[in-house]
Amino acid sequence: MIPLMPRIALASMCLLITVFTGCKPAPGTWVNDQIKPEQRNDFHALNTRLLDYLHKNDLNGLGNIMSKELLDAPTTRRIVELCSIRLKKSKATMLDEYHIIHATPDEQSVRSFKYETNSYQLTYNPLTREKYMAFFKVKYDGEDWLLTANYNKYKYGWKIDEIELERYTMDHMTAPELYAKAQHEYDKGHLINAEKYMHLARQCSMPCSIWRYDASDDMDRFYTKVIVEAERAWSRGVVLEQVPTKPKLIRVFIQDRGEGNAPMIWYVSKLNVKDTATIKKEHEQVRRAIVKLIPGIDQGNKLVQYIAFNNFPATNHKKTTRYEFFDRY
Repeated sequence: MIPLMPRIALASMCLLITVFTGCKPAPGTWVNDQIKPEQRNDFHALNTRLLDYLHKNDLNGLGNIMSKELLDAPTTRRIVELCSIRLKKSKATMLDEYHIIHATPDEQSVRSFKYETNSYQLTYNPLTREKYMAFFKVKYDGEDWLLTANYNKYKYGWKIDEIELERYTMDHMTAPELYAKAQHEYDKGHLINAEKYMHLARQCSMPCSIWRYDASDDMDRFYTKVIVEAERAWSRGVVLEQVPTKPKLIRVFIQDRGEGNAPMIWYVSKLNVKDTATIKKEHEQVRRAIVKLIPGIDQGNKLVQYIAFNNFPATNHKKTTRYEFFDRY
């Protein structure tokens, strides 16, 4: 049996610990349905107000839930406008949410609860001991964008310190999914298609500033590998020997277009590009030669664009005399 005085001291210590932990909840990270229901309801009520204000492009309303620093930031008005435009065409759907109580003010790294293709890590410096992050998918022009809302708990309540809106998908795939697609195309020997999918992957590889996919390093290395191999395979000056007029390649690259990303082929022809009938006949031979030179270019691409020049184009190539062709598959 513990003597009376030690028992009293032990009880007092337990009481102090209880009081301390009661004032400051124990550190931890809770994701999605791990968040306590009553807290989650409160967070969702804040999110409802946020999305409503964003939908209405209501900066005055947002002032009630934003930190003063965010409200005064010069970029905030434009971000709110972009969110409003997208939310008028699509509802926001929750992707993930995190409630975090930090043990220290040091840099934090939080891993996603998913350990699969789209696994990611969030790295940031905490502003307060308690934080809530909500990530929403918003569809716009057929693709998903990621709307990020970072809340911090101050003495005067929860406030949003950051809102971001960045691409989450391209061609209906996330960056790691595009990377997997690129690897598949590369294994088939379709280097141009691997380059296209890695080009797309880079455009949505960071859906918010603190987000990094687990596959990011592998994606970066593979992108560099593909670009280097493509430059070697289709370097400037390659002559299309199968074509009697011997046109010469200038550039082969991926072009962002309103209807999607597509391979772009630039070449110099000895024929007058203003003689449309003759240049079109040559192009038929050029197209067949390119399909042999660049395997897969006629597969998995809805469009391939060609531009024929008579001379190497000037810096502003649109002012250089040329003729454009569009091959659709």
